[in-house]
Amino acid sequence: MLGAFFADERLNMNRKLDWGRQAQTYWNTLLAASGLPAGTARAAAGLIALERMRGTSKSYAGFAHANTELGGGFSLLAGIRYSVEKKTGSFAYDYYDPAPNAVMKLLGISPGPEYSDERTDKAFSGTFGGQYRPNDDIMLYATYNRGFKAGGVNMDSAGAGTIRNNPVYYPGAVPLDPTYKPETVNAYEVGAKTEYWDGRARTNVSFFYYDISNIQVAQFVGLRFTVLNGKSAKDYGVEIENTFKLTDALILNLDGTWIPEAKIGKDSGIDPVLSDQRFRFAPVFQGNATVSLDTPLNDDVNLVGRVQYQYSGPQYVTTASLARRDAVGVVNGNLGVRLNSGVTAEIWAQNLLNEIYPSQLFATPLQSGDQNAYLAPPRTFGLRFRATF
Repeated sequence: MLGAFFADERLNMNRKLDWGRQAQTYWNTLLAASGLPAGTARAAAGLIALERMRGTSKSYAGFAHANTELGGGFSLLAGIRYSVEKKTGSFAYDYYDPAPNAVMKLLGISPGPEYSDERTDKAFSGTFGGQYRPNDDIMLYATYNRGFKAGGVNMDSAGAGTIRNNPVYYPGAVPLDPTYKPETVNAYEVGAKTEYWDGRARTNVSFFYYDISNIQVAQFVGLRFTVLNGKSAKDYGVEIENTFKLTDALILNLDGTWIPEAKIGKDSGIDPVLSDQRFRFAPVFQGNATVSLDTPLNDDVNLVGRVQYQYSGPQYVTTASLARRDAVGVVNGNLGVRLNSGVTAEIWAQNLLNEIYPSQLFATPLQSGDQNAYLAPPRTFGLRFRATF
């Protein structure tokens, strides 16, 4: 197989920031607690800033992939890809409150430096592997994959730092570099796909090891969005998938992933909450158990249903701190009928036991030591109709 790829993306974004009518009172009260008299900071109702962000991304790639049968149950597969990624990004103010005592200026936050930057990344990536089938029920395999994720330019009002990095306000100040490097990974995997119990059961198991360089981590620290690079990271574990046809009507699925190690390397150049710490949103173990029902009620109608239990172990849920979420178990299900005509009607429910838990935390702007949370969806249920023509 031979192929080529091209993509062209463009971003044009403008943002308008205003103070509301109570902003001055709020900041007078807050700063008074620090011993500053009312009126020290200006937060009059009205326009604070007009921001302009522009970006482009052009991607080019050529690739080839081949499979070869060697005989005796052996086969080889290989693929290669050459990628060129060019990205640009810029940030500028069309207006910023000129008052020298504007609140964000006094707090040392904004206006950050304006910038226009670009980077071009070129890389080879690909795969190489082999398979062996000792019989029709077993397939063994081993693969190596070289992965590549292009770098880019952070698009944010603080992408090049705060006002203290802005030479317009602090002569001699040095803006931060708004770009980030490409991420690469060397991924190794060995495994087996098996079928047994007279074809009524399947088990797939794989062992994997990932060695990552310049891992990209997206971070929000209250006022600044950024993608940063850790020098290295390692990730390894095992994944298993099982399917058992218990009866003609019932199928049991048991799946699990165990990842004992998924850690960013020690790196003094990144946020200490990320250096030598486990990946975010990566529990040591997660899995699910599902029982599916499909049985005829008569010649024209089948009863169909599913009950699923999803488990996810404790995990870090923000890239800005070491805050963790406890283990969570969620029950989902559906029950309905399927007609031979191709129509299915069913009731369904997600998170049936209404487990309330955060899917992600983020730092609260302008308040240290405080966090907000995005909650996972609560119990959700409804009716679903599908038709096949």
